[in-house]
Parts: sequence; structure tokens; C-alpha cells
Amino acid sequence: MKVIFDYVSNKNQKFYCRDNKKEKELTVVLKNELGKPCDNKAIKTLEKIAGTESIYLQNLYQFCDGGDFQLNNKTIGLRIVSIENLESLNEEWKESFSYYEEEDLYDFQKNGFAFAEIYQSGNYFVMYNGKVFYSDHDGGDDTKWGNSIEDFLNIAFSDPAKFLYDAGCYTRYYDGKSDIQYIPEKLI
Repeated sequence: MKVIFDYVSNKNQKFYCRDNKKEKELTVVLKNELGKPCDNKAIKTLEKIAGTESIYLQNLYQFCDGGDFQLNNKTIGLRIVSIENLESLNEEWKESFSYYEEEDLYDFQKNGFAFAEIYQSGNYFVMYNGKVFYSDHDGGDDTKWGNSIEDFLNIAFSDPAKFLYDAGCYTRYYDGKSDIQYIPEKLI
């Protein structure tokens, strides 16, 4: 979980953002909040609720019990959900495609386990057979977003502005004075 440690160790993170017309710009100061490492009891809970997918998530949760990343005021980019909230996250995720016929779902939607989200987007990152998929409420596909949890985290934290953009550009920041939505373009 070195990539998370390295990412949150940079204490002066900022996003350079622009509005969708690319006429205005905004720099926002970011912070990250990590949960404490899970103890054995919490890992047992993870095993119970995540089933066979838990083995792929254990290293992550032994490092931190979830976390919010790219925070600025009320805006959060990526949220890795704490073990305590994983069951409700998965209920919410499964509900999002409950109106589909089972044959219309991808395998990861039928049998995967959601552990993270682009905050308030209705889109979830899902572990399935050791790989990470993105369940996008706008249709999406079954493209892998990581061949392992480590691979996914490297993608998420090596260029977080690109990651958030590629995940649908749902994360928007505000200047606190107007209703203009600013899209992150790069981490500075």
C-alpha cells in the first residue's frame, strides 16, 4: 500500500481546475483522510461480507479502514469505504441495476463486491476475481480498472485528476462564491 502512503504523505496537494468552458480557473487545496488500520476482528468481518473477494482486499484494509481522497470543503474525489459501511455500499450498488435482467449484467455486477466509489456519482469500484472493475450508472462496460488492488491504486493515485476525469468527470470543485463547477485538470 506504498502508493497510498506516498500519496497522502504529500501534504501540499492542490488541484488546478477549470470550468467546463475553460474560461475560468481555480486552484483548490486538497486533503486526504485515512481510516486506521483494521484489526483481525474487522478483517474477519470483511471475510464474512466480501466472501472470496476479501482475500484481494485484505492488504488494503490492513493498511487503512477506508479513506476519503481529494477533499476540499464538501467535495470528495475517491472514497474507499470503511468495512463498517461496505454492506450498505453493496446494497446501494446492487439496487442501482436491480431493474436489469440478470442476463444483461456483466459477471462482475452479478458476483463482484463494491469497495470504493467516486463520491456521490452512483458509480462504484468493484472487486471481482482479484480484478477491479468500474460499475458506471451511465451504462459502462466491463473494462478492468486494475488487474489487482495495487494496480488500481497506482492508477488512482499516479494522476488523480486524470483518474477522476476518466471515471466520468463527476468530481467538481467550487470557489464558495458562485455555482460554477470546476473540473480538476492536474495535481500540483
